[in-house]
Amino acid sequence: MLHFVDSDDDRTPRASTFAPSSQRLNYSPAASVELGLAPYPPPSRDLPPVSTLPDSVNVARLFPPFEGCDVVLLATKTLPHLAFYVDRKTIYTRCAYLKRNISELGFTPAGVDVIYWEEDADTLDAMLRFVYPDRPKPKVESVPHLRFLLETARSYGIGTATHVLCTTVLLDFATKDPLSVFAIACEFGLTNEAALISKETLKVDFMMDQKSSELGRVSLSYYHRLHRLHRLRAAKAIDIINLINTENPMDEPDPPYCEGCGTNAIWWQIFVEYAGIELKRRPVTDTIFSTAFLARCVRSSRGICGKCIDSYMHAHSQSLLTRLKEDIDALPAYISA
Repeated sequence: MLHFVDSDDDRTPRASTFAPSSQRLNYSPAASVELGLAPYPPPSRDLPPVSTLPDSVNVARLFPPFEGCDVVLLATKTLPHLAFYVDRKTIYTRCAYLKRNISELGFTPAGVDVIYWEEDADTLDAMLRFVYPDRPKPKVESVPHLRFLLETARSYGIGTATHVLCTTVLLDFATKDPLSVFAIACEFGLTNEAALISKETLKVDFMMDQKSSELGRVSLSYYHRLHRLHRLRAAKAIDIINLINTENPMDEPDPPYCEGCGTNAIWWQIFVEYAGIELKRRPVTDTIFSTAFLARCVRSSRGICGKCIDSYMHAHSQSLLTRLKEDIDALPAYISA
């Protein structure tokens, strides 16, 4: 417990207890607090007068006492409690939630005001790192952690946190878990980011992927736009590998010919069939034009025609495959506005 001290002034500094849930808890008069100076930043002779906290309270490494600090937020959900030295001006300017709830506690005492804050130390530490621009930003460990930070930052009213998390972190995770990250972008109204991430979702079968349930978090509008993107791109990509040009039929290329087959090469027919199946699931070129996929098509043709390998290696066939890949890659890859 904090030690109480006598004061000549009735307005004795108090330790306030507050839960970050818009519920006011009881608070009582107490002295300001004194803790051993942490190594960062360097000690100052002009620190505010403080008294003593019990030994069971630690000081946050990035938020030790400093010149101008006038508030200690004491995270009480974990033991030992962790003290965060901050200044009222900065947290009031950059965090609407802290400003509103601390202001509701009443008059501002002299010295350092100690406020019991019922929050996990890790969570409070992360939020204060966003509040103070000179502190290193928290490392985001996973997509669920990213969602948690965004939700908490939104409840704290820290706009800079959303900007930092969504300019780099969100897009970095998009390549690893596109459906979950797309859902996050939609939930938080990040229109531009959602459009960018929609391209990454083309690489997964969003109807069958284990993360497809994440799309239950998005609005019907976003869901239908994503479904439309996948469906239309798949249909156009399948037309391309079938050498169908609906706009300019006279420009349709000839399929690869095989002398052994006496007609369209068997390897090509196998390629068109299996590429169509793959494109319905994932309308991108990564798989169907990979060396492994094409080699499997050629191997499958050997039992029917031994000369199909020559047809595949022919310059016309290689040029055609390159053209088809470029045509599919050029298809619209983002959800519509």
